[in-house]
Amino acid sequence: MDGSDDNKAIGTKKPEAYLKEIETAVKKAIAKAGI
Repeated sequence: MDGSDDNKAIGTKKPEAYLKEIETAVKKAIAKAGI
């Protein structure tokens, strides 16, 4: 998934759903970094 999809989703999703996606992305990034 690239950034363009995220930008499109901002206006169409409920804030809760958007925050959950951010949380998921952060967790994936942390796991990728090996922290």
